[in-house]
Amino acid sequence: MEPGDLVEVDTLTITLCPGKVIKQFTARDVVSGWNVLEVFSSASSFCGRRFLQGLFLRVPFRVKAIKVDGGSEFYGEFERGCRERGVVLYVVGRRSPEQQAYVERAQGIHGYEFYASYELPLELKELRKVVRQWEYICNFVRSWRSLKGKTPWEYLVQRNKGVLSFYSLLSHMYGTRTYCVIPTVKSHFITTGKCHILFPTSPPRVIGRRYVFLPPFGFSPFLRANSEI
Repeated sequence: MEPGDLVEVDTLTITLCPGKVIKQFTARDVVSGWNVLEVFSSASSFCGRRFLQGLFLRVPFRVKAIKVDGGSEFYGEFERGCRERGVVLYVVGRRSPEQQAYVERAQGIHGYEFYASYELPLELKELRKVVRQWEYICNFVRSWRSLKGKTPWEYLVQRNKGVLSFYSLLSHMYGTRTYCVIPTVKSHFITTGKCHILFPTSPPRVIGRRYVFLPPFGFSPFLRANSEI
């Protein structure tokens, strides 16, 4: 299989605080582990169609097929969006997480390492910015065991140098400078090779095989310094 041959999509229900519930649409490519995330106030087929538009823009390959469960958010407008793009849509049975193993595993990581770990903005507009920053981390900084310690971006570049053309779009998509993709840690300074940026860091934690220093969310540009152990 090649990247884009099959992308699993699912929704995640998040309670930010009592009475404040949001829905996250999550996509994960089964080959490269590429992640696309978007949050909405509800999970409708109209939200699903909006998510598709972002998905097609933020993957460095062509999506050929999508697999979803039988949720109502994946009918109607979502189906129409897939047809318009010529994307094959596979539907598995409801309450069958074993048939969506890749995205289910990613949902667990997003829930534990992101939503359960930080005090996040309650305003949807601000939360979307932070979720986009987390998406950047998942694709360009965080290593994944399923990729043998590589990031999805490292995996894709190793397989096909042609994806480097996607690199120039990073600044627009993630609100950060492209030369700050994977900086290294030197004390409290992030050395990018072109500049030094001083972050107010919190204590480091380990994600995969990398030390990760966590600047407060909302800091722009949002980066996480990391170095191989």
